[in-house]
Amino acid sequence: MVAALSSTSYAQVQGNIFFALRQRLRGTGCAPFNSDIAVRTHDGSIRYPDVAVYGGRGEADDEQKAFDDPRVVFEILSAGTARTDLRVKLPEYQLLASVDTIVFVDIASERLRVVQRTGPGD
Repeated sequence: MVAALSSTSYAQVQGNIFFALRQRLRGTGCAPFNSDIAVRTHDGSIRYPDVAVYGGRGEADDEQKAFDDPRVVFEILSAGTARTDLRVKLPEYQLLASVDTIVFVDIASERLRVVQRTGPGD
């Protein structure tokens, strides 16, 4: 069960994920973005993952607020978001061909749920 999550805990976890990814991805052509950048999952849906990793963005257009090709998506679960994250966002992210890994972070139980493609067409 996902417990209530304070905004301080959420912000710290989101910041830690972003910082760790930024350090590890330096020089790879990939970069993490926080929830200020949306993911277009299909024509009628925009999602704001807590952190997402994109490749080949380089000098991204500062006016662009949404992309449709994340490689990795992180969602931090809380009592208020877990149902949407797991039942609505997960299937939408899975339909994006670019997505390799989806990570759900449950701070309260200190667990991760990792959904990953294991081969072409998975």
